[in-house]
Amino acid sequence: MFGSNAVGWLKVILESRFGLSFDIDCQIGQSNELVLTLPGHNGQITFDALCPEFWSSNNDFPCAHWDPRDSNLQSPLGLPIPAPALSSVDRKLCDFQDGSAVFHYDVLGLIYWCLNRLEEQGEGPRDLHGRYPAVASHAVRNGYLDRPIVDEWLMVLGQVIAEVWPGVSLRNSEFGIRISHDVDWPGLYSFQPMTVMAKSAINRSIVNRSLWPLIIAPVVWLFRNKTISRFDPANTFDWLMDVSDELGLTNAFYFVCGETNANYDPGYSIDNPSLSDLIGRISNRGHEIGLHPSYETFRDPAAFNAEFSRLKAVCEREGVTQDTFGGRMHFLRWDQTITPRIWADSGLSYDSSLGYAEKAGFRCGTCHDFPVFDHQRQEMLSLIERPLIAMETTLFDSQYMAIDNRQDAFLHCGHLMSHCKKVGGNFNFLWHNSGFKSDKDKGLYSRIVHS
Repeated sequence: MFGSNAVGWLKVILESRFGLSFDIDCQIGQSNELVLTLPGHNGQITFDALCPEFWSSNNDFPCAHWDPRDSNLQSPLGLPIPAPALSSVDRKLCDFQDGSAVFHYDVLGLIYWCLNRLEEQGEGPRDLHGRYPAVASHAVRNGYLDRPIVDEWLMVLGQVIAEVWPGVSLRNSEFGIRISHDVDWPGLYSFQPMTVMAKSAINRSIVNRSLWPLIIAPVVWLFRNKTISRFDPANTFDWLMDVSDELGLTNAFYFVCGETNANYDPGYSIDNPSLSDLIGRISNRGHEIGLHPSYETFRDPAAFNAEFSRLKAVCEREGVTQDTFGGRMHFLRWDQTITPRIWADSGLSYDSSLGYAEKAGFRCGTCHDFPVFDHQRQEMLSLIERPLIAMETTLFDSQYMAIDNRQDAFLHCGHLMSHCKKVGGNFNFLWHNSGFKSDKDKGLYSRIVHS
């Protein structure tokens, strides 16, 4: 089960969360236990019910709910906590005795299984885009995708740590909101083929019951290599930065830098003078530039590296200086067995792809950043995951959640955000620059980021 590298990764997870350097002793064999100790202090926390399910890609197991009050502990959300792999809770899950504690549940195994997306590795189902579907996940099938269960269990563990080692000081984390924008279409009219531009203008004219799109679209298209017109509906960049500047937030804009699939990649060139200028302006305003790797790159290291090199070249030419770069996969395509290593080997610092396209929520069971671990090679990577919690396409698209009422969408985001606040995590929120269909959308966006 837990090898030395996996144990080392778990120690990093615990230290990043609690600010303490623990030792973890694996007593695998007859006792089948993990023992958590704190150097220089007496007492220990023993996990005596390790679950082999948490070391496989299987997710065909039950899920009970545990009320921490049965051990005089508090639930962060005020609700019983989902306990995957348990069919029922028929005894106390945590006992205290003689300055130590025993957990009768595999909390560390659950963390390993959730954060490393083990259920997504293997021969499970895939959708049209090769993605692991939310409906196949244990979280959706057992009704807890809206719960950051890793964070909930860690906060309970924090209470146990404080009980066993009452003199130590635990790190506190604060809620934050991170906003990012996948730049699939920097312009609705500007960078489209002429026929697509015309169709977009006609559709927008019909929706808005106005001739204005039919008049302005050809003009915008003709001058596309000089500037992205302020009349282009997808040119929301300055407005997005204005909203965040008022709140002291830094937005991240992820650009597509290549084409590996003509059907799904937008096909614009990052070297276009108007786009290069845009990248420089975003950076000059104090916001972040990142990579949105094209459709096939999630399994293609060479294409991925070429696109990242292209982005860095444009940034250098425009005087953009960033110590680190991050981004998100196009269409959220992700293969847990290879994609993380591609990101790490390319030198990017973080990824923010791990959210489900069709359902908002906590795909990894957390709203905290965490270091990525390669389960296949048993090696911690130099990559941080910023799990995606919600995006506008997920909320509105007819193939996904199909929320028609903007108030309902606001309430759903508020529900998820409240859970992030209670566990001191980050509400990582994606809204495409081209995803505003009306002023109502802009109003909703502003309400969410001001929450």
